[in-house]
Amino acid sequence: MSGLSDQGDRRMSGLLAVDGLPYRLLAGWVALLRASVVWLLLCLPVVTAPAATVVLVRTVTTIADGTSTPTLAESWREARACFASALRLAVVTVAGSVVTTSALFGPSPGGSWGAVLPVVVVPVSVTWLIAVQWSFPLLAVRGNGARDALRCSYLRAIRRPDLAALCAVGTAALLVVGVLLPTTVWVPYWLSVPALWAWLATVTSGRATPRPDATVNEFSQRRETT
Repeated sequence: MSGLSDQGDRRMSGLLAVDGLPYRLLAGWVALLRASVVWLLLCLPVVTAPAATVVLVRTVTTIADGTSTPTLAESWREARACFASALRLAVVTVAGSVVTTSALFGPSPGGSWGAVLPVVVVPVSVTWLIAVQWSFPLLAVRGNGARDALRCSYLRAIRRPDLAALCAVGTAALLVVGVLLPTTVWVPYWLSVPALWAWLATVTSGRATPRPDATVNEFSQRRETT
């Protein structure tokens, strides 16, 4: 009996230790929460929201990689550096999403066009809406501009539509869970949602490449050389 008691005590001590699972989960959630708060601060001038999203993805990537996260000052400098490319990407993604959404849910032209257009419009629109969700994570980890981010996002979505669909479903689930949760936990949950989405999009887009860890490694190597 004493042996079983000692084994149980050791397991409990391991759980409550600084490197135990509960502590690691709490530390990870706090890090994601902090990243989301920094994102909100960087979004205060609304025009900087695209750049703030790029910084958010990079911060979440460093959290997943186990490296030190940037300070607020460093995050602001990063946002300024990627402001132009992130804004261009935001303009293209918003315009494209508006066009595809209008094509999907807009009125039918009728006649022969009404029968032909859905065959063309629906696959293109759905592919765009699914692929574009990876554009900001790829801009963040690749750093090669808006055009490259859109191209790679599309190619990865075509290569792994299952992961693209998983990211879309996961994003919807984050929103649904937030609505269903008790109002007492709304604030901490919704504050962490941006970072949770960034983690989801980064992981799924990274796994859509031949190397599952390409997303984290690519950004980590780029940080080491700068």
